[in-house]
Amino acid sequence: MVSNFSPEEEAEAPQTGNVVGTNGELICFIRSNHALAVGLMKDALASESSLRAVVKPYSDVDLTKNHGRLRILILDTCSVSDWAVFLEKWQAEGGLTIGLVSSEQANNGLELQLLHLGASGILRSTDNLAHQLPRAVQAVASGHLWIRRDVLDLYVKRTRMALQNFSLPNKRLTARERQILSLIQASLSNRVIAKKLGVSERTIKFHVSNVLHKLNLSSRNELKSLNHVGGLLLLNTPQSAMTLAS
Repeated sequence: MVSNFSPEEEAEAPQTGNVVGTNGELICFIRSNHALAVGLMKDALASESSLRAVVKPYSDVDLTKNHGRLRILILDTCSVSDWAVFLEKWQAEGGLTIGLVSSEQANNGLELQLLHLGASGILRSTDNLAHQLPRAVQAVASGHLWIRRDVLDLYVKRTRMALQNFSLPNKRLTARERQILSLIQASLSNRVIAKKLGVSERTIKFHVSNVLHKLNLSSRNELKSLNHVGGLLLLNTPQSAMTLAS
């Protein structure tokens, strides 16, 4: 189910009453290196009585003690340089993620990458966190997505375009191009890919350029927003209801 809202409307978080995990507790972990951001997020979550969430720093994570509980990581990409590593590790352990992006660095490429890597919610630092963060947590805890409509629309459009281009005989990726695409989606640089494959960095740049041309894309971030599996480019969107943030 997709909530239908015009661009001017706000997406309402599901009205589910108290949001709790299977053990009667929702745990929100905050990963940020910015003390002010941590304070703002804690205050925002504490302001929502129906949330009934326990808020902890990421350093307190003990996955062996939290099985069966609903766990949401609020990941500040503004201050955590290796945020993608934390996100992928968290997702692999079955947790849910809401990414916070800087208003200065906010761009569709970064938000598409977060979506591709499995984030269930994305907020910008310019958003009214006191109002939006609790609603985003409620939406994600209820099995929905909290994603800006323009980002989700772009995600679908670009993936559809890539699928169409990929199906044309003259646009099919070679085995080497598919290999390089997979390594790009693992967040490896051209230099690392070249070393891994035993070729020059210039050769990798040539292949990347060909892949971008064949898929009618313009950047590495757009490549990262695609899920390359079994020779097909697939839209990597969770099979759950979506709440679209305006």
